[in-house]
Amino acid sequence: MLSVLVQTLCYAQEATEEEEKPPMARVSLMAYAFKPQTEFKVATEDQVKALVDKLGEFDSNGESVADRYRGAAIIQTPKKDTLPPPSLQMPLTKEQQEKGLSPDSIPIGFNGVGGGQDILANRSIPLKKNGEEDTYVQIPSLEPDTDNLLLLIPRGEAPTYWSEKPRVIHYNFSTEKYVGKNFVFKNLTRTKATVELHDQKVTIDAGKTHTFEGLPTGKRVLYRVSTNNGKSVINFTRVILYEERLLIQMMMPQHKEIKKGPPYRLTRFVINHPTIPKPKEVEEEAAISGT
Repeated sequence: MLSVLVQTLCYAQEATEEEEKPPMARVSLMAYAFKPQTEFKVATEDQVKALVDKLGEFDSNGESVADRYRGAAIIQTPKKDTLPPPSLQMPLTKEQQEKGLSPDSIPIGFNGVGGGQDILANRSIPLKKNGEEDTYVQIPSLEPDTDNLLLLIPRGEAPTYWSEKPRVIHYNFSTEKYVGKNFVFKNLTRTKATVELHDQKVTIDAGKTHTFEGLPTGKRVLYRVSTNNGKSVINFTRVILYEERLLIQMMMPQHKEIKKGPPYRLTRFVINHPTIPKPKEVEEEAAISGT
């Protein structure tokens, strides 16, 4: 009888802890835009002074820092808003404010996907640039237990592309379109793309998404992407697909600032297999039955 009582109390404690956990979702941010080339110019006296203030008057060998950088070509700091912010800050909770803690941040991948982060689901969350008050990106209300990507497209004009709030495109990968697949191709251009993967060959219309099924995993398979009825090859290689991972390939328009080279570019995004969240009533029935 005592053991049954103890077991019942344990189940009650576990249920209470489970109820106290807020629903969460996973999100990654990716900024897609032209990346200017790194510029080198001869250091000005103001830049030399700033380096001395940062590094000290002498280096570890006792040599003058000012003499080392005076007249030397150094990397120029990009103009403000030329590049996207490396991360955005989340709003502070009351508990964080009371403790005087710094806000959490979400990294932004530049022409690649940043690290994913778990955030509260079922609520819209404003993200801000460091030190600014206005909302820069608004995360939409995300479904619990889902994998999401926010694609950020700049609205500003060159060279300060990121001076204005970017356009945000939301993808929820925890839907039937993506779940259980190993490879998904998203054609985000205005032209048709021909994709050959292993023994499958498909033409994907502009702006459409195609999911591949029945592909072998754990070995290299042929992968070819082309446009203009297969004449203009964008990529020709071999890729490895894994049973437990989903590879999402996005074909995007090349930046208008790049005059030469291919008109399109590919971006990869790999995540663990997403799952479709169970309906709430199913979860409740499972909890009652003990499964």
